[in-house]
Amino acid sequence: MIHAYLFVTENNKDRTGHGPEFLSHMHRINKETGARITVFHNFHDEVEVYRTHWWKCDGPCQNKHPFFGIVKRAMNRAPGPNDNWWA
Repeated sequence: MIHAYLFVTENNKDRTGHGPEFLSHMHRINKETGARITVFHNFHDEVEVYRTHWWKCDGPCQNKHPFFGIVKRAMNRAPGPNDNWWA
């Protein structure tokens, strides 16, 4: 719900998903309610279904850990300079 809140309030400037704004709300909610919200989850299959945009490196990154040249994302954002393992 924090993601949804940040989306509708247009305060979703951090594209990493769990940046400072998200963490601020997470800590506030946990403190005020005793909840145990974290940035971790175990519903990987449910997330995987949305990762429909794929890229495969044809250079040296195809042999590099952790992704071995394959990138799957939910949004159509090609790997670039901020992906330091992609080269």
